Amino acid sequence: MTRSLPLTALLLALTTPALAEGMKLGERIGAEPAPSPTTTIAAPAPNKPNATQSALLDAAMKAVEGNLALMKGDTEAGNKALHEAVAAYDAVLKAEPDNTRALSGRGMTRNLLQEGSGKLDLQRVLILTTDQIVKDGKNAEAFHARAAAYRALDDYAAARKDYQTAIALKPERSNWPLDLRAME
Repeated sequence: MTRSLPLTALLLALTTPALAEGMKLGERIGAEPAPSPTTTIAAPAPNKPNATQSALLDAAMKAVEGNLALMKGDTEAGNKALHEAVAAYDAVLKAEPDNTRALSGRGMTRNLLQEGSGKLDLQRVLILTTDQIVKDGKNAEAFHARAAAYRALDDYAAARKDYQTAIALKPERSNWPLDLRAME
């Protein structure tokens, strides 16, 4: 037997035994009685996502995979496993050829490996971030990424200017002033 009570009646029933008369202990109000321990319940069929939900899920999974690959590249570079770092950045760039963080990481890592193609990656970062800045002059991340590329290319005056702009736009980014001070 199913009972449907408003919230106030439910609260009264819990505090007034006369109103709760006829209710069994543990009975769920507003639902079917709980099955007995021997009752088998079929699992509900899973909801299949529609095309939009599937596309969103796919995009989210690709973003997660891309972020994991970036983190792996950054970690490998930090651990001086430079060839592994380049491979991780390559994986990101295969899916997202214009990912400035991956291009920058791969370019800096290739510079450490003394591979000439590192400069090409960093120059590509300059082009992409400059385009982003032209579209949105308040894009602090683009200024910061461009500053890092300038710094890696030994253009310290341009790097300093972009670091200062990025910090002015997003003063809450506490690690960015460290990048600027590292050039001094």
